[in-house]
Order: sequence, then structure tokens, then C-alpha cells
Amino acid sequence: MKVQLSSLFKHARQASSPASYAKPVKVPSNVRSSVPSEVSPGTAGLQNSIALFREELLTTPLPSVYKFNSMLKAISKSKHHLVVVSLCRQMHSSGGSLDFYTLNILLTSFSQLGYASYAFAVFGGILKWGHSPDVLTFTLLNQALCVEDDTGS
Repeated sequence: MKVQLSSLFKHARQASSPASYAKPVKVPSNVRSSVPSEVSPGTAGLQNSIALFREELLTTPLPSVYKFNSMLKAISKSKHHLVVVSLCRQMHSSGGSLDFYTLNILLTSFSQLGYASYAFAVFGGILKWGHSPDVLTFTLLNQALCVEDDTGS
């Protein structure tokens, strides 16, 4: 199945996270001061992380992709992979750059969700944009196939 990278974001939107994640949340000033290294348990920590991410998307000029990657990685570690896909879509549509590390985070999310075809589309984007895949990239692709149970075993 041939899938283009831009189509991933349309499909991810349809498989969106619960409606509570989309509600705007006022971010306390102490949360804004630092990039979270992990999302605290429960929806409050997740909502604060999403609100902080969206707030950063509205700043001009956009912050470093490193800051976005740190937030995406923290959300990914808390196993909210649909949220990661949605935030990557928002970042891409806001003009934010997706570097190799961002694409690997997105690849991790698709692998964990069992969307092997989308994972391979991200892999195509990695190659198209001139990045050299590493061992982690190939491991994630293999994991996506195993989760989707397309390995033929």
C-alpha cells in the first residue's frame, strides 16, 4: 500500500484522541518555564503538555525543533501515541520543520499503534529528505510489522 507522508496526518486526525485532549487548558506559569522530560500520570499532565506544545506553535518565530522533539518524546514515553501523531500534524501544518529525530518519534508512534503502512511512509520521508536511517529506524519498522502481524510468521 503506497502512502504519502502528508496523507498520514489526515488519517491520524480521524483516529483522534479523546475529546478531552482537544479542550484548551490554561497552562500554569511554572509549567511554561521548562520543557517536560516526562508527562505526569493522568490527563492533567497530558493536557498541560499539549497546551504547552500548542502555545509554542503560536510563538513567532517558532522555537527550535529540539524543544518540540523534547515535548513529543515525553508524550510518546507516556504511551499517548495518537496525541503524538496529532501534534506532529499540527507542527507540520504550522510550518515547523520535521527533522530526523522528529520523524523517528513519529515512526515510534506508528509502530506502537501497529500502523506499518504509515510507518513505512514516514521511512520514505526519511529517505526522501536525505536522512540516513539508523538501527533504531529499522528496529521500529520491524516492530511495526510485528505489531500489525504482517510478518507472515
